Amino acid sequence: MADLVIDYSLLHRLAGNMRTLRTNVETDLHLSNGMAVASEAGPVGPGAVGDQYLYGALVAFYGATRSPFNDALDALDQLSNLFGGIADAYFNVDADLKASGLDTLAQMTGGNWQSQQAAYDEYLKRKADGTWPNDQPPPPKPADTPPATPAPGTQVTYDDQGRVLTQTTTVTTADGQTYAKTTTYRYGADPNAAPEYSSTVTYAGGQTMTLDKHNNPDGSYTVTSTTGDGKTSSSTVTPGGADGSYSQRDVDPDGGVTTTVVGGNEFGGYTKTVTNPDGSKDVYAGDPNTNAWTHSAHVERPDAPPADGDPNLQWTGP
Repeated sequence: MADLVIDYSLLHRLAGNMRTLRTNVETDLHLSNGMAVASEAGPVGPGAVGDQYLYGALVAFYGATRSPFNDALDALDQLSNLFGGIADAYFNVDADLKASGLDTLAQMTGGNWQSQQAAYDEYLKRKADGTWPNDQPPPPKPADTPPATPAPGTQVTYDDQGRVLTQTTTVTTADGQTYAKTTTYRYGADPNAAPEYSSTVTYAGGQTMTLDKHNNPDGSYTVTSTTGDGKTSSSTVTPGGADGSYSQRDVDPDGGVTTTVVGGNEFGGYTKTVTNPDGSKDVYAGDPNTNAWTHSAHVERPDAPPADGDPNLQWTGP
């Protein structure tokens, strides 16, 4: 199967061209009013055309096409919105991936600074007590804080321990699509605990979303997302151990609940069982570390008929 390739910049330009075409058509329709010939300077009379018969034919043409062109305005609106929506959707996915990569880079930059600072502090300590070898050069002294711009498009502030406090990432294209994300991190008393955070994302197209991660006393964490129109969803993840197993409970904006349980089996592999809001289950085999899964079974809810009439697909589990 061939891969689907979407040039969202081209679609974005096409949507803009359609909006321009719609504006131009509507302007000409208003200028001519069906009874005159339109030009860039406005309606013109027979003298501008030079031939009264040609002018009459043009007036008749504008009059005959007024209704079809009026009908085309709505179609141009729909097409420009469709192409623009597709362009923004694909761009936003790419921008999300880039922002996630820049998040990781900012954390790695802070971690590298911490390592350099620890090495330099060790040098100062050993130099003071006379145990630093005379023939060993000192490590370079790190800057006071990690760099504020570890990569183009991102602005980061760190605390005196090299931990990210705030990060703003902006992704833009030459055609005017823009994605912006600002995240503020919160750190608790446990230095080994993952930080909490709050993020505000503005997508191309103007949609907004806020994300908030909160650590729970039982070791799980919950990420709550709220869209600009007030719709809220949440995901609560409970880690199961170092082997990559976990359970997850997702609540969609309409209150539907999806649960996911990932665990190892006696054969050394992993199974992911997803219980859908309608009570049906999907079972996958794969690896949580690579997030690669193969669908192996679908089981309908207990009170539903067997899927596709297959009597061998029986409900198992609670």
